[in-house]
Amino acid sequence: MLISVIITTRNEEYNLPDLLDSLVVQEQPFEVIIIDSGSTDRTADIAKEYGKKYPFVKLINYAATRGESRNYGVKRARGDWVAFIDGDCIANPFWLKEFRRSLRHEKIVAGKTINLGYQPFVELDRVELFVTTAIIWTAQLLASLLWLRFFRHGPFEWLWRSITYGKAQRVEF
Repeated sequence: MLISVIITTRNEEYNLPDLLDSLVVQEQPFEVIIIDSGSTDRTADIAKEYGKKYPFVKLINYAATRGESRNYGVKRARGDWVAFIDGDCIANPFWLKEFRRSLRHEKIVAGKTINLGYQPFVELDRVELFVTTAIIWTAQLLASLLWLRFFRHGPFEWLWRSITYGKAQRVEF
């Protein structure tokens, strides 16, 4: 099943390489359609460089709003399914694999942008995208929010840090 990954960009010169690096390692088959809305930096050049190296990456210049750009990307997509990701995100290495797995059981698959605390993403001050089915997503989200509120911002913050970063150190504020 071919998945069309649609990215809307405008002046994402510093973020686009990280996103594309996270996408080119995904499970095939898929295509990446970058809809650039008139960037004035090197965004289009970076997209073209990736397009030369990876033939499934395509750049389309289309100066419009984000919604119009996404709709235009859908019109140009060849895939059986469409996945959207923004130019300032980084995809989980198993994002499309999980997307396909979820589509075997659900007609609509949704995800959420989250910061998982994985050290390289923390250092980049960026987020990781995951996808899962709606029912599981709701349960995971509620459990995560409760867990984070209690452990990450409370008297057990040192436990949160030791789990997240692998170091047991108590932090006093």
